[in-house]
Amino acid sequence: MSRTIAILTDFGYQDNYAGIMKGVIRTISPFADIIDINHGIPLGDIKVASINLESSYAYYPRNTIFLCVVDPGVGSSRRAIAVEADGRFFVAPDNGLLTPILNKGKVFQAVSLTNTNYHLYNPSHTFHGRDIFAPVAAHISMKVELHELGELIDIASLVTLDNDSKTVNGDFQGQIIHNDIYGNSITDITADWADKKKRSKDLSCRV
Repeated sequence: MSRTIAILTDFGYQDNYAGIMKGVIRTISPFADIIDINHGIPLGDIKVASINLESSYAYYPRNTIFLCVVDPGVGSSRRAIAVEADGRFFVAPDNGLLTPILNKGKVFQAVSLTNTNYHLYNPSHTFHGRDIFAPVAAHISMKVELHELGELIDIASLVTLDNDSKTVNGDFQGQIIHNDIYGNSITDITADWADKKKRSKDLSCRV
């Protein structure tokens, strides 16, 4: 049985790009269970994508493959990577999108997706979601091992985003990064900090 593939992109809902990726996946892995996390990430917003991933991935079963394509650096020298961490797999550009996963320190291995045998033939410079990331996710769902997909890379070399939140005069200051359809404001203040706040009576929070 194929593994679940959960997809997170900034492709929107008005074009066929996400649907094309699903077609590629099903061509390679006909029985793949495909779930949409969100295709409404603001265009190129890696930070919002990373927080969407952080807040959702733990609710998916172990061995789920997270196909994350928010890639403003497509066509540049940025690496395409696959990571095994916390009992799950993550396929994404190496641009900081996986920061929450990497920061948890439960990464088992990471590879640069250099083995073109697992890509579509003659990939474009602008649609790596279709030509590289989707095929790789499909092959992982078919139990292809990560080390077959490319070169093993040092986990410490993976790109992570800077945390813009900071403590000023005892106040922890963050930013509102998204307002959901119910009017809830989503900040970049992490759950780890919230736990710390519970243990500290004199630390307040401002956004």
